[in-house]
Amino acid sequence: MSRYAAATPSGQRRGRELTPLERSYALALKLLLLVSIPVAVGTYLLADRLGVSGLLAVVMLAVVLGNRPHSASHHLTHRFWRVVGFSVSSLVFTLVGLQVHLDRLTASAVDVLGVVLTFLVARIAMVAII
Repeated sequence: MSRYAAATPSGQRRGRELTPLERSYALALKLLLLVSIPVAVGTYLLADRLGVSGLLAVVMLAVVLGNRPHSASHHLTHRFWRVVGFSVSSLVFTLVGLQVHLDRLTASAVDVLGVVLTFLVARIAMVAII
């Protein structure tokens, strides 16, 4: 028998050979993870085709699937989507940052600084009140 590195949901290595049942369980976890991607995309496309919000449909899918009992697949799927979410957020903020015209920003630096200071003072006041 061969060793299988990701036999446990946490990805820890085991010090012994895996049984065929353990190998099939690990394979099933990976397949479940791979199926979650087309299911999310398909949900979005179906909702869009029906004329409703695709984003809300995917969020509702996540809520429904997230309410099932936690299992090993839940933790693996959660870790995967957390990494995907971080990567997409980083990409979006990078693309937004590239759209900022620094010449216009520096021309209105006093206005921007005034808005930032106003929000900081308002935040300090709200924290002090609560």
